[in-house]
Amino acid sequence: MAAIGDQNDGFFRLALDFPEPRDPPSPLVELIDVSINMPDMRISNVNVRIDMGTQVAILGPHGAAAKSTLLNLLAGDLVPTEGEVRRSHNLRIGRYSQHMVDQLPMMESPLKYLLPLYPPHQDQRRWFKEDAVGLKLMRFGLPKFYHQAPFSILSAGQKASVVLASISMSNPHILLLDEPTNHLDETTIDALARSLARFAGGLVLVSHDARLLSRVCRREDKSEIWVVEDGTFTFFRGTFKDYNSQAHRV
Repeated sequence: MAAIGDQNDGFFRLALDFPEPRDPPSPLVELIDVSINMPDMRISNVNVRIDMGTQVAILGPHGAAAKSTLLNLLAGDLVPTEGEVRRSHNLRIGRYSQHMVDQLPMMESPLKYLLPLYPPHQDQRRWFKEDAVGLKLMRFGLPKFYHQAPFSILSAGQKASVVLASISMSNPHILLLDEPTNHLDETTIDALARSLARFAGGLVLVSHDARLLSRVCRREDKSEIWVVEDGTFTFFRGTFKDYNSQAHRV
């Protein structure tokens, strides 16, 4: 299990965790001769695959829609103009975006929101389920005071933490994260970075936070950088630090 913690704000122990997927399929996702022809993105003949342990950073101009377009393609929310996208059978995808935060039911509580995600094979007594979900929320940085409060009174960072907790509870094989550190405080960002770096599944990360990318995409044998800019797609195999060093030499 990828877990971080040992950081205590006086109320709870912060320990974001994304469990190691069981029976992982491989490859998780594969793009075969994929081309996309859209106003904001034109790429041709892309051939990449994401396996367990693959760590991908998607880079491009700040605010560029092409990065999110690639995430939509991997998730199955977008069909390529040409080529094929293969996903492993029974693939579980953990998806994060600001849109998911904005779509939280404002009059519902975090506890009620997460209870349906409680594993059906575990103890189904209500008090046990509520305790387990409450512990998950605290591990993701939400104090107990807010567990039964409506989302409408939570801060943007607290809402983001609940969405990340919901992703953890789905036990995904692959994480597709679009700017996950927006609205998070430094302590939570540090915990998230450590968890993502240790996550055993596949990871595709869009972020403008160079420090996060350097901490997560740091394994030479597993890290990849995908650069989308001016309608082009460039593939770099290696760590974010190596990519940055090479880019500055050009």
